[in-house]
Amino acid sequence: MLMSYVLLDFTTLDQMLADDYTNVSHDGAVLTKKQVVEMVKTAAMRVDSIPVSEPKAKLFGNVALLTGIRKYYRAGRLLCVVRYSEIWELHKSSWHCSQTQLTAITDRKK
Repeated sequence: MLMSYVLLDFTTLDQMLADDYTNVSHDGAVLTKKQVVEMVKTAAMRVDSIPVSEPKAKLFGNVALLTGIRKYYRAGRLLCVVRYSEIWELHKSSWHCSQTQLTAITDRKK
């Protein structure tokens, strides 16, 4: 899913997000699937890379909880560091993200 942001691939992102998807951003804003896809489509959410560290996954039947740390970069400049949690659901043999929660990490070494 993260490559969809880097490549501005809003079509793939739209397919990967559940219809009722919500994103609680690092600043506390709550965004819908439509808003996130539009931000990628218009390049308002332009990033060059999103490396992930400390990834963990826990499977609960048809639901998976993913956690870890992401760093968002644009033009080689670090934009923010966040701890993330995502809920993914298996629907008809494909996984869809239904919830993303981002919490800014301000005291971590960048």
